[in-house]
Amino acid sequence: MQGLSPKDLFARGLHMPVATGTTLEWKPPLPEKLAEMLPQYHIEGLIGRGGMGAVYRGVQPALERPVAIKLLPAEFSHDAEFIARFQREARMLAKLHHAGIVAIYDFGQTGDGDLYFVMEFVDGTDLAHIIRTASLTPAQTLELTIQICDALHYAHGQGLIHRDIKPANILVTKEGRAKVADFGLARPVHEESGVVTVSDVVMGTAAYMAPEQREGHADHRADIYALGVMLYEMLTGKRPEGVFDPPSVKAHADARLDTIVLKAMQQEPDRRYQHASEMKTDVEEIRTTPVQSHSQLGERKAEAKKKPFFSQPLVFAAVVVPLLLIMGGLLYWKGDHSHGALAAEAAASASATLHGAKKERPFVELEGLNGFWASPSVPPDALKCLTRCSEDPQSNFRSFAFTETGDWVFLASGNKFYSNNMELPVCKSIAEGQRNDSDFQCVAFAPTGGWTIFFGGTGSWTQGEVPPAAYQKIVEIGTGGGELRSIAYGPKGAWVLLYDTKGVAFGDVPTELAKVLNEAIQNTAEVHCVAFSGKDWICLADNGWWTSNPNLPVAKRLSQGDAPKWIALSPELPAHKP
Repeated sequence: MQGLSPKDLFARGLHMPVATGTTLEWKPPLPEKLAEMLPQYHIEGLIGRGGMGAVYRGVQPALERPVAIKLLPAEFSHDAEFIARFQREARMLAKLHHAGIVAIYDFGQTGDGDLYFVMEFVDGTDLAHIIRTASLTPAQTLELTIQICDALHYAHGQGLIHRDIKPANILVTKEGRAKVADFGLARPVHEESGVVTVSDVVMGTAAYMAPEQREGHADHRADIYALGVMLYEMLTGKRPEGVFDPPSVKAHADARLDTIVLKAMQQEPDRRYQHASEMKTDVEEIRTTPVQSHSQLGERKAEAKKKPFFSQPLVFAAVVVPLLLIMGGLLYWKGDHSHGALAAEAAASASATLHGAKKERPFVELEGLNGFWASPSVPPDALKCLTRCSEDPQSNFRSFAFTETGDWVFLASGNKFYSNNMELPVCKSIAEGQRNDSDFQCVAFAPTGGWTIFFGGTGSWTQGEVPPAAYQKIVEIGTGGGELRSIAYGPKGAWVLLYDTKGVAFGDVPTELAKVLNEAIQNTAEVHCVAFSGKDWICLADNGWWTSNPNLPVAKRLSQGDAPKWIALSPELPAHKP
């Protein structure tokens, strides 16, 4: 590999957050002066300097080995607390003996009291330079990621968190060996809590920083988050910021890497890989098994590139394409009802809701092009919107969904959408998509607060938390040219994805629902809709319907012979907003 000059290489590790009391006015001593301060080393020259010190290239004559010497600004030598912490952490770092970590050989104070440490000199370049100047092959990316996982797993096992994992802090030798460098931000894990806290300043690099680290506390899983960001950057050449395509789309990488990146970058630490070794295992499996790529899809590539993917917070939820999920069911409208009768029923429903009638979880049935049932507990503004659209012969219902907080979003043909709260992030995304004629087909919300939109048959947008396996399947089907019909998310990571005409995929669903879905697959029956509401669920297919709770109002409707194609169930909601 082409390397940086030693000056460029080490200068990259010097620009770090400045601790309280330090100043950028500090001028490092000349090499000749440092040679007097550290007579046991031969100082060859100054490599570079930054806010956290200066780095010199030298030689340790006794062992005839090249070294890099980092000297901290003089101001630190007057801070007794900092000196004590420096000595404690330097001892911990010096105990790290791993081929994938830049070794610390020595540390201490010069005769003038300046703090320093001596580290391994790496003849190579850093990963940031490689990403910027040359594309890594998939094989190189996987190999480097495995090496970095190894190094982090070792450091974490020794009780150290790096806290600033980024390409500039990964050195790569000319032989292609990755070495994690600059543990200058590393902190030992507190023996009791297992969490690092920083009282004065949040340290790290924002683009790679885990959410909890931004708040001033983190454990070893913050390093795994940063590694997920870095893996995406290695695969695509760009950091995953704002709206971004999954690696398999942006760089035609193995589609399984989408799941690894997603899992590593989960907002909640408990949803990430819990250990770097787990991430390594998944990466190794991809390296040793056939590539799953969509690059052979020819003309489908162009379509795939149109499918954006939301980054922070990186967890996901979804909806239904030809189906719709919500809750309820006492008001029915088809084209043969008079407007006056409908208005009277609507008024009665609204009145009952506003005057304290027994509340139940709302549901909506969608039938045909623009027919619907809605329970009295459906918010009046939603009922009014459904009614108005049903009276438009040019309007076809696409999707309706409730959020966990009781807001709602309704999609109709002609790229139209409606909501009681246009400030919802999903509404802003849909509005942006309208300008691009995205032809939205469904929207769904997960219990964890995430959401997913399907559009154009194969496109999807996702933001927030959804099960990684569900997201991977969405990407796999969509980028493979399959039609994304609907997805439903339930409690405890449950999900059901409907695609093409009779395609069904699911995970972590209740046992009885799994039996129903497996029977549908075996009998090649078409599943029209699956909807969750808390622990309850309902499934509609062309050969019948099933539910976990026959006392649901919607179940009573179905038992009376109603046969909708789509049902939208709400969660257990608070009182509706008038």
